[in-house]
Amino acid sequence: MKHNSQLKGISLYLFATIACLSFIQPSIAQTTNLSDYVMFSGNGGAGTTAPGSNGYGVIFGSGSTITGGAIGSYANVQATGGGTFSTNIYAGKIILANGNSITGRMTAQGYTGATQPIISVGSNAVLSGVIDANGNVTVQSGTVSGPVHLTGTYSGPAPSNGINNSPSFPTLPTFVVPPLPSSGSGNITNDFTANPGGVYGNVNLGNNKTLTFSDTGAYYFNSFNISGNANLVYNFGSHVGTVRVYVRNDAIMGKPNATVNGVGTSKDIFYYVWGSGATSTSGTDAFTVSNGSNGGSGSVKFLGIVTAYNAAILLGSGTGSSQFTGALFSRTRVMVQTGVTLTWAYYVACSTPVVTIGSNSPICAG
Repeated sequence: MKHNSQLKGISLYLFATIACLSFIQPSIAQTTNLSDYVMFSGNGGAGTTAPGSNGYGVIFGSGSTITGGAIGSYANVQATGGGTFSTNIYAGKIILANGNSITGRMTAQGYTGATQPIISVGSNAVLSGVIDANGNVTVQSGTVSGPVHLTGTYSGPAPSNGINNSPSFPTLPTFVVPPLPSSGSGNITNDFTANPGGVYGNVNLGNNKTLTFSDTGAYYFNSFNISGNANLVYNFGSHVGTVRVYVRNDAIMGKPNATVNGVGTSKDIFYYVWGSGATSTSGTDAFTVSNGSNGGSGSVKFLGIVTAYNAAILLGSGTGSSQFTGALFSRTRVMVQTGVTLTWAYYVACSTPVVTIGSNSPICAG
């Protein structure tokens, strides 16, 4: 008779596989995690800096291209110009200007104080996915494939797959704010190599200076204030792991060029930022990357997953372009300005377990 540990091993393998599939397919489970999103914003909370006149939410300028993951907010998701979004949008309210293309699902659940329509889309829209709205939907012109599920009224091009009054909404993720990390003193102003476990002061790099992360592991800094083009180099070698950068205050990243050496990728790089935004131009942005000519192809290039716990994230500027691969999370606001190309990449801690099935063994009495 075969030992039943073989069946237990197979069951564990199947359970782990199913759990992993559920983790990366939020549209099936209807419960989402931060790791499912390419961008997500909260609506403030204790210790946060209010984002100013632009308000809470995720905001895009014209010419934005967002690929993969989902875009989410407890408040607004807003596009002030035309863009291409190959992603789902899960928000409290959705406001899109003219000329936007959305290939994924759109849901707007509403929030206290939200005005109607809960989804408002301008002219020349291309809306390919399911639309779920807790309220009214208006689309000026374009194509709506639908179906549209809503509790209010609909105004716009006839959806190809009809309209009904049974919307459903995903559960949005929550932020857990860890304690402030350690940091050191002094300023890093020249080429510098940081080591895992190192506790450092302020990174104040100028043009053509390089900060190198020597291996996988955790790095602790007081702040970043990069004034021009700088190089960020992540050395993974053959080590499978992550580079985690903890920043006690603001991270003003200038116009960086990011390079990965070895087995790592952008999904293995994490920035955690506790700044209030006080050192940014706006006074509200804890993490910023500017457009510019660094990074090749006339664009700034940044890699990694960024979480700003207490203030906003600002990516890009009014002119130029940026290439960003990773994800952006803020408890207040994520703003992406003109000419930003953002591709989702997030480390999913889900691996196939090794199951060893031995030869048949007798089962002892008892």
